Amino acid sequence: MRLIVAGLLLAAATALGLLIVATPKLARFWQPGAIHGTFGVVGFSLLALSLGGPRRGVAMGAGSFGLDAALLFGAAILTATLLIAARLRRRPAPLLAIGLHATFAVAGITVLGVYLSFP
Repeated sequence: MRLIVAGLLLAAATALGLLIVATPKLARFWQPGAIHGTFGVVGFSLLALSLGGPRRGVAMGAGSFGLDAALLFGAAILTATLLIAARLRRRPAPLLAIGLHATFAVAGITVLGVYLSFP
């Protein structure tokens, strides 16, 4: 159950991130980014806690997908710290950091979706 909640929170964080990117007016405020980050960190934490149980998809060769997704989300969180630091210094966020953050997050949600599809 914890794994499903983690997936839902991370999917919501991904959707909110896409909404922030697609709506420039929304990106001016700090609240959507804070909600996006909170969903992402809580979802990542639940995912990490859930990986201690039995692995899914081992018979299909996807047993490591949960760990792979967690590593990708961890990388997304690390690159997000660069974005937060730029925001706190009132400077524009580095485009490379934005691109890496989005790439890690979308790859993570994709791998997690595949992992969750196995019994």
